[in-house]
Amino acid sequence: MHGLWELPGGKMEGKETPEETALQELLEETGLEPDRVIRTMPPHIDDDMEKIYHGIMGRIRGKEPTVKLSNEHDKYKWITVEDALDMDEPLSHHAEYLFKIWKGLE
Repeated sequence: MHGLWELPGGKMEGKETPEETALQELLEETGLEPDRVIRTMPPHIDDDMEKIYHGIMGRIRGKEPTVKLSNEHDKYKWITVEDALDMDEPLSHHAEYLFKIWKGLE
């Protein structure tokens, strides 16, 4: 979404699970591959846009792994969930929702 901080993502294709889709989109959009999934988040249902957003938290090894952004994103930041929620720059509504779930605020 233009002008917002967003998480990598995309539509599920065929018989992909939400986890398989999340991992594939992360690889395609950032070049990163987590070594394991830590948590599957509850889905965020957007009734207005008729979409369901699934969140997967994964662990990526390395102090600051090399990111290779696709043309879908123009910049990235390594920050904590707390810092993301406190940013002056806007988050997409589903990124904010997933971060709040992670913090136990929703």
